[in-house]
Amino acid sequence: MKAHTITGGGGIQLHVEETGNRRGRPFVENAPRFNRELRAFTKAAAKARVR
Repeated sequence: MKAHTITGGGGIQLHVEETGNRRGRPFVENAPRFNRELRAFTKAAAKARVR
């Protein structure tokens, strides 16, 4: 899996993940909840490591 950051409209930074069959049809998914869930998980994991 490849990860990139690109600049979208209005200068918004977008996180992009490339995965799947490179020879297959392109597919774009907008997953707004994924970023929030990932941040929550990262914070919880950091707190667990501190203890």
